[in-house]
Amino acid sequence: MKIAFIGQKGIPATYGGIEKFTDEVSTRLAAMGHRITVYARSRYLDSLEKEQRSKLGVITNRNFVWKKVLVRIVPSFPTKHLDAISHTVLCSLDALVRRYDAVVYQAIGPSSCSFIPRLLSRSKVIVIIHSLDWRRQKWGRLAQILLRAAEYPSTHFPHHLFVISGILQDYYRERRGRDSEVLPPGIEISENGPRKSLEGLGIERGKYVLFLNRIMPEKGCHYLLDAFSRVETNCRLVVAGDNSQEPDYFKKLMRDCRDKRIIFLGYVPKDVLSALYSNAFLYVLPSDVEGLPQTLLEAAAYGCPTLASDIPENMQTLCGQGLYFKHGDVESLTESLKWALSNPGGLRSMADRVGTFVRHTYSWDRTCAVLLEGISHA
Repeated sequence: MKIAFIGQKGIPATYGGIEKFTDEVSTRLAAMGHRITVYARSRYLDSLEKEQRSKLGVITNRNFVWKKVLVRIVPSFPTKHLDAISHTVLCSLDALVRRYDAVVYQAIGPSSCSFIPRLLSRSKVIVIIHSLDWRRQKWGRLAQILLRAAEYPSTHFPHHLFVISGILQDYYRERRGRDSEVLPPGIEISENGPRKSLEGLGIERGKYVLFLNRIMPEKGCHYLLDAFSRVETNCRLVVAGDNSQEPDYFKKLMRDCRDKRIIFLGYVPKDVLSALYSNAFLYVLPSDVEGLPQTLLEAAAYGCPTLASDIPENMQTLCGQGLYFKHGDVESLTESLKWALSNPGGLRSMADRVGTFVRHTYSWDRTCAVLLEGISHA
């Protein structure tokens, strides 16, 4: 089949759950023999590390190849509120002349343009909802209203609607009267992770607590910094992840942090990421908003004990297994950290159980199979 993906910033993935999802799925579909096109924003290519750029196929002004996937570079208006929608409109118009068998839209905002191929082409239109984007703190009141309004086209125009969690499935059924199919992401574990050296990072195996995610308010890093500063321990706290989307928030975290046990690593490449998961004493996800938290899955899959906020998305991801605290409550997070740090045996047993569950439940190959079946029957 000839399939296009629209709505992501681009691939190869550097940050972001949607980019990770698109990278893993599109490259697997291409390896199976399908003709896959992923649309990318112009600025995304500039953000790639030199090592990543060196692995790309021949780059022209509009195209390059990544693991047999054709990546089409399309411009956008590079402002906070117009970047995504302007890019999606141009991609949708470009898709009309490409005659794809299926056009896959990702996320609520981009899926507002799903009417274009639905009304003006014979392509099957597929929408994948990753989260309720209007809940994200980075959006102002007007943007939140527009994103909520975008739920209408995401509901009514696609031939087939996917959501990545049962919680989103319930939401669309109850609020929008639309049935959907759950399409959970998979996981991929680097076999070199446990053996990767942490030399040069200032941390030792099993002697640090890890926050690894995008550095933005909704991920709750500020809760963790506050709680960790109240705990007496020789462990370090490692804060890692991309901070480009909310630089002011990251600068404030750095400015307000007085605890010398806390290390800010910024963006880390894939091999270091697997090492951080594999060697951490505990992974913490204190988020207020999620779709289906990929980092929580990855940490558990690497055998790292997990502590997460008790929002429904986090709890459903691991079927209530793992360790949780009351979301947004620094006192609750502090007590959970104290318990974890003083009960390594119980934490290890819990991690083994959760890791087994995740590795047997989540698979990118299964994700691809469900997506293809949905397209075929749309």
